[in-house]
Order: sequence, then structure tokens, then C-alpha cells
Amino acid sequence: GDARLILKVVKDVRWVHHPTTGWSLTDPSQQLGGSTFFPPLCQVYGKPPLIAIERAVESTVVLPVSTAMTRLLVESCQISVNHAVSVSNLIKRKAMKFDDGFQAMENNCGDGSVQVFYLQKFPPERFYGRVYVGIHYLPHLSVFEQELGMGEVPMSQQQNHIPSSPAVSLPFYPPLGNQLGRLRFEVHMEASHSMGLGMEVGTTVPPQEAIVEGYLDVELDKHEITNITVVDKMNKPVGVLMVMASIQGVNIQESGPTRLRVMSAQAGLPDLMGMEPLTDSSPLDATAALPTDIRSRQLSTMGPFYTADWIALHAQQRQASLSALQKRFLTYQTHLTLPNPEPQSDKRKLPSPFRPSSSKSEEILSGIPFNVHHQSLVIQKEGQELASCSNITCGAPSDHARGYSKGPAGAGGLRRLEISRNELALRVKAGKSQLIGTVADYMRRYMKKHIPLTHINLQSLRRSVIELEQKLTSATWEIALRRGNCFSQAMAIAMTNYLSNVTQKENECYVEQWRQHGYLICFEGMLSTAGKEMGMIEDAAAAVDMLGRVGVRLLPGDIAAERKVQVVGSDYLEWLTIERFHNPEKHPGISVLVQVGVKKTYLESCVPPSLRYNLIPFKPILFQMGVDIRQWGANTGVNLRKQLTEQKTYSKQQSVTDDGDDDNLTSPKPEDYDLLTKLNYEAFRKLNSYAHAVAKTIQAENQIQVDGVGVIHPHLKDLWNDLQDSAGKMQHGVLDHAAKGTHKLGGGHVVYCKSGKDRTAMQVTYKQAQFLNKFTVPEEEGTLYADATMMRIHGTRLAICEKNVGQPKYAFNALQAKFMPEMLKPPPSVLAGFLKGGKVFSKEGFVES
Repeated sequence: GDARLILKVVKDVRWVHHPTTGWSLTDPSQQLGGSTFFPPLCQVYGKPPLIAIERAVESTVVLPVSTAMTRLLVESCQISVNHAVSVSNLIKRKAMKFDDGFQAMENNCGDGSVQVFYLQKFPPERFYGRVYVGIHYLPHLSVFEQELGMGEVPMSQQQNHIPSSPAVSLPFYPPLGNQLGRLRFEVHMEASHSMGLGMEVGTTVPPQEAIVEGYLDVELDKHEITNITVVDKMNKPVGVLMVMASIQGVNIQESGPTRLRVMSAQAGLPDLMGMEPLTDSSPLDATAALPTDIRSRQLSTMGPFYTADWIALHAQQRQASLSALQKRFLTYQTHLTLPNPEPQSDKRKLPSPFRPSSSKSEEILSGIPFNVHHQSLVIQKEGQELASCSNITCGAPSDHARGYSKGPAGAGGLRRLEISRNELALRVKAGKSQLIGTVADYMRRYMKKHIPLTHINLQSLRRSVIELEQKLTSATWEIALRRGNCFSQAMAIAMTNYLSNVTQKENECYVEQWRQHGYLICFEGMLSTAGKEMGMIEDAAAAVDMLGRVGVRLLPGDIAAERKVQVVGSDYLEWLTIERFHNPEKHPGISVLVQVGVKKTYLESCVPPSLRYNLIPFKPILFQMGVDIRQWGANTGVNLRKQLTEQKTYSKQQSVTDDGDDDNLTSPKPEDYDLLTKLNYEAFRKLNSYAHAVAKTIQAENQIQVDGVGVIHPHLKDLWNDLQDSAGKMQHGVLDHAAKGTHKLGGGHVVYCKSGKDRTAMQVTYKQAQFLNKFTVPEEEGTLYADATMMRIHGTRLAICEKNVGQPKYAFNALQAKFMPEMLKPPPSVLAGFLKGGKVFSKEGFVES
């Protein structure tokens, strides 16, 4: 038969430069290939008369962004440590937890003691028994007393007799101020009688205990013995207690050193991460002055809601977190300019632009995203470049090293942890309300101004509130650290995406839109709602949401700027900085500013004028759809629960009698079925709002109006239809139409799964096949799948698998592939199967799904 060979010669496209289509500001320099960066991966496809050039390139900004972000985390963490130490000192001062009087005076507390000599009853009489005195301190404006101690004292029959030494002597370090509070002496008289006539030998009369009390106002520099009248429950005087409270010190509260004041929590780590304080009356991590309403004044009389020992330990834990971040920053900074000594990419455990999926457990790498590549496909015809498409591929921005098992805030990723934190805050608020009410009832009933330690119920209630407050504070700190790690990863991914798109010719018509309305970034996730991947989805959702607080500014590389982080290995970028930002009038909602120094020649010739100097805010959205067997299993469980709910509802409607159960049972809404649908509805609302802002439409008769969403934009109708049909289903069309809608609106694309190599490869090659077919034949599933298969077998993605796990195979087996959507099924010839190299998979190379 007829056969012919078409031979075309193309230039080496592994390294491309401006003005070649497909180049990026984040491309590494050819001179550093193989040392700091691995060489770009490249493949050329022929589809006469077209040539398609596929490239996957590492990003020069990944490590610099992670370094700058870690420095910002260090600075914020230092503020939080200083703040926690100052709160600890305050509570230690109130709790009088000092080793000696010198330490007490250093913290503006008095140095003294409380001494008790004896008790004299009215009238003087012989007393058979023992007398104990409990000494309690009532701080000024506090209703809960503190116990100083207890001891036995004698009963004296002599008036005005002063013994040579006290019977009880306790150290006393009261906080100094305008008023020093009061001392309450609780006297326990345990009377016992001699055996009476007629009683059997060995029998005793049970002891009879009488409790009386007396008070003493604490005064500074008063060193004299005082007779305190003690009274019974009927307020009848029953005796005199001879005591002396000797306090010395200098009141320096008003003009004292900084250590006596609470350092501000503003710009601390929880504040940087956008975490609002959720409780009242607690100074820890509060970024504004505590309120002065009635409730706050009432709570201020309850004492601190942290114990002195706990807050001291918590401050130490924050210091440990700071030390770990400081070590991470120094390590990142050092490796910015060092070639990576590990030649095998899948064995890398040190900071570098490429982080393999095998390094998930490396805590020091928690600020660096996984497996980031700029994936592009350039279409050429007769030597002319027609167009290109671009995606950033990566692993999920998630804190794998911290894991997803139960911690202070519970189990799971950020989204679930923050829900748990909110629920915990409600419990704290309810506990405090109950405490206020119970204290008020006690005071009204017994006409008291303080709560004795012997009131077990109230003391127990206060301890339970303290435990909840401490648990909430621990959860807040752990979530803030996790948010910092995930935010750092998402920031490096987003910056790679933005800098890869600002110079593309196809985007020139969108630059003014970006300046006015922000740069749209669509994250296309393919994790499943099962096992640890549920936690990864929750981390990624929070990390992507935080990107909405970021603004970017491109500047000349020779401009003066402080705290620059060098972008090593770039022919186009010189430095970048990441700082806190606050300009609510001009840029509301932006709290983090990234500035990038671009070499002046490229800034002026390649970056559109609207993107120079101006602050461009990010507009991130996340669409998520599981595409593997575990998502099929999760959907099956959701659908089963749905059927059971519907059966219960139907049975209830048909029932003649009502047994009172399931009164609130209703059929769930579609977005209530699973986390994926909830996330996708949230993303759609944001995308639809952005679409109406940048692409105005004329009101039409057939427009779709949806409560809570508004009018569905024409660009997004297909996405809306898929979204409505996605609850409990593996609806890949959500990702497909989200990507198409984002493309129509001039947005950037990020494709990710757990590691960014297997499921990501299936999705990005499918998108490239769609793009290629725009220039050949109308889109047909058969042609699309054939082209995608060609790229999956012969393209760059298998090499990326090898970079990550040391083997050019996709980590699927035949069973897993069977349950994947048709357009994402991997070719059988490149499946890893159950074995790797004849052995069971190692941990680092195990099948993703």
C-alpha cells in the first residue's frame, strides 16, 4: 500500500526565551540547568500541518517565595511569643507565682508575709480541740479568692499576749496598685470532749466543727500586729485573731518597665493568618482593646481564664514553634544559592525549587509546595506560532507533616479544624454566660461579695471554663501554624501562575481587567473525600481562600527595596519581597503584598504598562472533584444516606401517628450532600460574581436567576448545569467547564492532586488535547482521548512521575483505572500496577489512590 514519511526539522525547544511563545518569567536560566534546577522536560508532537510543543518547566520563584513567606511567619511568630510571655507574666503576677520576694518586686508585686499568732474566744474559756486557720487572698475587683495556705494555731486565754513567734507564717506577694485587696481568715475550730460516764472504753464523741471568719485590708509598708474580729454565720463576734500582714514594695505599675504590660497581639501569627479572636475577656491574641460592656466587666471580676502554669507552658510551646520557623528560614535562605547535592530528584530532602512527593513527612519543607511545574503547549503552523495554553501543575497545598489525626482542635484539615474551633468558642461563650449567672445568683442569695473555695459547684464551673478557654487557645495556635504552612505553599503556586501569564500574548486583552478587578486563578483539584485526602482538601480550600488577601506589584529590578530575597537562576527576575499591607481605603481586603523586581529591560518590553507598579489583587477560586475509586466509594455512601433520608421522610408523611422523633427531618439540599459540592457552590458564586463584573451582559428573557447566586452568567451556564447534577456523583464536567469558564474570563489555571503527578497528568493532558483539537477538527471524544493518550505515553508527564518516585509509571492499577472518568483513564501500558520494580510499593512510591 501507499506509505509516506513526513520529516520536519524543528529547533531545540527545551530552552525558550523571549519573545518565543511559551516562555515565562519564572523559567530558569539555561546556565543553571541540572544544578539548582532540573532541565525542562520537552516533547514535540506532529499533527500535520500543525506541530505542538509541550514543555514542563520548574519555577524560579518557588523557593524565594517560600523563603520570604517563612521570614514573614518568623516575624509574626516572634510577636505572638512576646505577647504570650507578657500575658504569662501578667497571670503569674495575679497568681503570685514567684520564687522569692525579689522576683515578686521585679514584677511590681509586694514582698511580704502573713503571720497568725493565736485565736482568743469571746468570752475567754477553756477549749478542748484544735484550731486551724485558712488564709485566702481576695484581689481587688475579683470575686474568686486565692488560697495562700492553712495552718494550726493555738487558743490563747491571755489578752494582748504577744508570743515570740507566729504559729503560721506564709509568703505573700500581692500585685501592687491603688488597692491591694483583702485577706480572709477562715477559722476551723474542731472541738472534742472527754469521754462521758457510762461510755464504753474506746468510744469517742464525734468532733464538732465551728467555722468563723475575719477580714483584713492589705496595706503597703504596714508592719504591726492587728487584732481581727472573727464572726460566725450570723455575723456574731466569737473571738479575736491576732495576725500581721507585712508587705513592702514600690508601686511602679503606672510607669514601670514594659514587662509589666501586655504586648500587642496585632501582626502576630493568628492576626497575619486572618484569625479573629472568638472569645471575650481573654487578653491572649486579642488584637483590639477588650470591650467595656456589662458582660466584659462582669467577666473581668472572674479572674484570668488561664492558669499560671498552663500559660507559661503555652508560651514555651510558642517559643519552640518560633525556633523551628527560624531554623526553617535560615535553611531556605542558605539553599537559595547552593546547588542541591542530591542528584536523584526523588531523594531530595533539602530545600530546592523542586520538592518531590516523597518528601511529605519532611517538616522543614512544610513551606514549599510539591512538584510545581509550568506546563505549556504551543501550537505552530509552518513555522509560525499560533497560540499556547498554560497550566501550573503541583501537589495539594497541604500540611502533610502535621498530619490529619486528632489534635487540640480535633482531626482533619484546616476547614474542619476551623469549624471545630468555632464550635469550641461557642462552648466557651456559653460556659462564661453560665458562670456569670451562677455567680450573680449566689451573691444575691447569700449577700456575699466573693466566692469561697469551698463552693464546689462554682469552683468546678470556673475550672471547666478555664479548661475550654485553654483548649481553644491551643487550637487557635495550631491552626495558625498550619495555615502559615499551607498559605506559604499556595503563595508560591499562585505567584508562579501569575508570573507565567503576565507576558503571554493571549492575555494582553485582559491586563486592564486584572488591574481593575483582580487576577482570577482557578484551582482544579482532584482529591477524593476519603481518608487523608479529605484533610488535604480542607487544607487546600483554606489556603486558596487566603490568597484572596494577596496583592502583587511588579517593579524595576534596580529599584531600592528593603528585605529583598534574591531570585536565583532567573534571566528575568532579580528579587521579591513579601510584607504585611494595610490600605483599606484603596485596597480593601488586601493584607499581604508581594513585590517582584523584574529586570528593567524585560519589565519595559514584556510586561504590559497596566501591570507595572500597580497593585494587582488575586481572585482565587477552587473547584474540586474526586476522580478515583475512593471517590466512587464515598459517593456510594452519600447516595445510600440520601436514600435512607428520603425513605424516612416518605414513611413519616405516610404515618398516621407522630411519635415525636425526627421533627426536623427534611430532604437535604444538593450542596449539603458532601464537601466537594459545598466547595464547588462557593467557588461558583465567586466566579459568577467576577464574570458579571468583567463581562457585562444584557438582560435576556431566558436568563437563569438563582437565590443566593444571582443571575447565572452566560459564560457559566454549562458549569451551572453540571454543578446542579454533581451531588453524590463523579461529575468531571464541573472541572472541565470551570476551566473553560475561567479561560473565557482571562484567568489562570492550577491543576493539582495529592502529589501533582498521576491524576494531575490525566487532567492536564486532557486539557491540552482539547486545546490542540481547536486547531484541527471539531472536538470529538475519540480524537480527544487519542491525543490525550499520546501525550500520556510519550509526553512530559511520565518524566515528572520519574522525578517524583524514580519510575516512569502512573501510580494506578487496572482496578483503579476502571472507576475513573472515561476521558481521564490512563493508558494500560504505563500503569504501575500493584508492584514497583518487582517489589511491593515503598511508602514514597505507593499508589496515590
